[in-house]
Amino acid sequence: MAIPTQAQLYEEVDRRFAAEHPDAPSRLDPDDPAQATWVSQWLEIRDHVLNEWTDFVFAEFFPGTGRLNPSDPGDATLIEYWKDIQHQISTGETGRWSWDSPPPPPLRVLAVERDHTFGGFVLIFSETVTVDEAGQHLWPGGVPSDVTIEARYGSAMHVRLSIESLRTMREDVAREITESGILTSD
Repeated sequence: MAIPTQAQLYEEVDRRFAAEHPDAPSRLDPDDPAQATWVSQWLEIRDHVLNEWTDFVFAEFFPGTGRLNPSDPGDATLIEYWKDIQHQISTGETGRWSWDSPPPPPLRVLAVERDHTFGGFVLIFSETVTVDEAGQHLWPGGVPSDVTIEARYGSAMHVRLSIESLRTMREDVAREITESGILTSD
């Protein structure tokens, strides 16, 4: 699926603007103070259409995702994808990703298992990751000093953490860890 171009965006905005404001000048001049209200209204329509089209393209690639939450670290990659689509439509510039085919799915923790032998937990990621990538995914703000992360096999990482570091971890993974076993203060 090809994403809409900037020219298509402007054509649609012009069409909607003309339909809503038939008495407006056919060509707006953003440097003319007398047309400031018209320009402001054109920009509002542009922003609305841009977000509408970005949402549509995003939903084609990520159906069923629902509303993204900027406060949820779990949505961070999806928000970057959404912004990239928006940027490409609005500027016509090449983005970070090509939207001719779907981008790779966001990294996820698929399973959490309590490690009864060595303590801590084994986290199974959706793809093979390095220790640094695992840490960045689990603690986007930085890995706490009391956490150890060790590569196990394939996409598995062994994580030892404290109750305090659990509180600063991604909420979705922290919830799974909490359901998998009880942490102690040691």
